Amino acid sequence: MEAVDGHRKVNIYWKILGWVLFCIIVFVGFYYISTGGFTFPPRDCKGKQRIAVGNANTYWEIAKRDFPNSDPRPVSDALIKMNGDILQPGGMIFAPLACR
Repeated sequence: MEAVDGHRKVNIYWKILGWVLFCIIVFVGFYYISTGGFTFPPRDCKGKQRIAVGNANTYWEIAKRDFPNSDPRPVSDALIKMNGDILQPGGMIFAPLACR
């Protein structure tokens, strides 16, 4: 009879442990959602951002200034492909979001 009682105690402990873990996971999930843990980009964002062009800016300078953690060579190449060769001071250009 002791083996059966010991087996029942083990099952009860596993059930309690399962419920405790379930409650912790649910609590953490609700906390994460309520604090803004899941953030999504705006719907009108299509993988581009707008960057202002200064008076004597080049694509190289924009790549170094706005994307300091990236190699400026591929960033400036991507900017040229997206916007063409000519920059207009005071204008806006598009840059890929993936560069940041």
